[in-house]
Amino acid sequence: SAAGNITITGTSTSTATAQSDGVIVQGARVTTASGAISITGTGAGSAGSNHGVKFDSEAASSSGGTVEATGAGSISITGTAGFGGSGISTNNSGGAFINRIGSATMTGDITLRANTIDIANNVSIITNTAGGTRNVYLLPNTATTAVSIGGASGFDLTQGELTNISTNVNRIFVGEDATPTVTAGAITTASAGAVNIGARNLTL
Repeated sequence: SAAGNITITGTSTSTATAQSDGVIVQGARVTTASGAISITGTGAGSAGSNHGVKFDSEAASSSGGTVEATGAGSISITGTAGFGGSGISTNNSGGAFINRIGSATMTGDITLRANTIDIANNVSIITNTAGGTRNVYLLPNTATTAVSIGGASGFDLTQGELTNISTNVNRIFVGEDATPTVTAGAITTASAGAVNIGARNLTL
């Protein structure tokens, strides 16, 4: 889509032991220039790892899963975990083909919202180096969820996850003003700008 909006919603109702993800972006590309991309996924399952929104590589296409805006568009991904999984997860079951959220020409914002998030494996989150807002929002799906950075909360961002966010990004926002507690450990961020906890600055 050049300027149009894209909305994808998937809800798994399966009680299978695995593969009960809400939305899977595997070796595929969802793209807009200046529109808004919204993806919402809800996992299910009764065993194994079942995710709300899962990005994965694919051997047949030699590609990772990609959701991108190539101009001023925005990306919003919301995931609710199923049994044993994460709200948003990135994987490499088809080989080391990098999943990507955003693009090097994107000037809009990226929002990832889930109570549990796993973006440490095989993913690049990227924007342009200038222009627009270029913020990345990492938010729990339930506003009152405790958040940690390099810690042990259910919504925790590890060093590996923060490293996967490009230095092109303007600012990283973690949690919201309603977030009750935020624990920060010894981590560094690739983003050139500071990390914010909701509207509050955090110095790392």
